[in-house]
Amino acid sequence: MGKSFKIGTLFGIPIKIHWSFPLLIALAIFYIGSGGVDIYLLWGGLIAAVFVCVILHELGHALSARRYGVNTIDIILSPIGGVARLTKLPTKPIQEFIVAAAGPMVNVVIATVIAICLLLFTENGLGISWASMEEGLLIVTAPDAVFWRWLMTINIILVIFNLIPAFPMDGGRMFRSLLSIKLGRLKATNYAANLGKLMAIFFGIYGFFNNPVLIFIGVFVFVSATSEYRMVRTNEFLALHKVREVVRQVVPISITATIQEAASRLMNGQEEHLIVVDETLTIKGVLLNKTVIKALADKANDKPLAEYVSQSYQPIHPDMNIKEVLYLMQNEGYMILPVFENEFLGIVDWRGINEFLKFHNTLREESK
Repeated sequence: MGKSFKIGTLFGIPIKIHWSFPLLIALAIFYIGSGGVDIYLLWGGLIAAVFVCVILHELGHALSARRYGVNTIDIILSPIGGVARLTKLPTKPIQEFIVAAAGPMVNVVIATVIAICLLLFTENGLGISWASMEEGLLIVTAPDAVFWRWLMTINIILVIFNLIPAFPMDGGRMFRSLLSIKLGRLKATNYAANLGKLMAIFFGIYGFFNNPVLIFIGVFVFVSATSEYRMVRTNEFLALHKVREVVRQVVPISITATIQEAASRLMNGQEEHLIVVDETLTIKGVLLNKTVIKALADKANDKPLAEYVSQSYQPIHPDMNIKEVLYLMQNEGYMILPVFENEFLGIVDWRGINEFLKFHNTLREESK
């Protein structure tokens, strides 16, 4: 998602703000124009409150996923909303449905609590009426508790928007999970993605004649739906194949070698990262490309690799399926994994997996 900055942690989950977040502030200032201090305070407080609601929405996903053993990498806030990045999807369709539904349910609870308080403690109750798109999404007709009526209405809009059955909205994931019960994840994703694309086209056409913002939303939904299907198709394909099909044989480098020798090995283009061994050929760790580059920048050419070797690796068996290995690499940050079956067989890295996928994609295209 690009560069983001951590602002805190909730329930052990890092909360981050995307670099583009200030664009929302700029847009709000442009929209308000020359409004008075009261207007700026209202909008400033409303934007802050909405993003608290978005954080709570994403925590709904994250904490419900935690119940099924799925951790959350982080929650990132951007001008178009938030996203809880899960380490993986829940394995069972009903679990995915619950995790996807948990976010909108948080907004339902927030809107309901505000509505009850407005009915009990304000003279005009809910006091809102809907208006046309040209006049804005809504008009607050009662003068008191304006902030809370707007916040309630925005939460209602978030619920409606997120329940649209199109990726990447929660409704698309809920729809996919229900279809998965009978069709399996791949076919269900295909149907849900195609529905998402149709809705994206509708957004684009309607937005062209009415509201340009919908064109942006349509493009976002179309790209997300396409990306989701490709990701699931790739994962389902890799689950059918074993590590031994992507093992690349490499020559380890001695732990007594120097940074310059390691750089020479890497410069020949055959390897991106190195397996480091001792005199008995026992693996002592891995040496990443970026580590060598930094050492060269520090003029440590003659330093031994023992000072730079990383213990961040995990031995894997050749009969593991590639999908499991991909999960390790994506979520644990491994760039290279040594493969063992009684002895060292080679390594799995991103290059090997990408070449494997490229080869099979070419075969698939040629067979059409």
